[in-house]
Amino acid sequence: WYRWEIVSTLAAATWIGYGLIIHARLFFGWEGRRLAWSLALILPLMFAVFWVWSLYPGTYHYFDVPLLKAV
Repeated sequence: WYRWEIVSTLAAATWIGYGLIIHARLFFGWEGRRLAWSLALILPLMFAVFWVWSLYPGTYHYFDVPLLKAV
């Protein structure tokens, strides 16, 4: 039994995005600004995967990470 949840969905989108960028680089010759902008667009998705995975308690991937409060 498999259930799509936010962590799995964001991780799949991140892997697909990076895969498309790698293919564009290898097969279509993307370089320079075009490659940099495409990577910059995928980077927030990667951070979202990390933060949702770490802090969202409604997922199977949640680890009880103690939250640190600012003093």
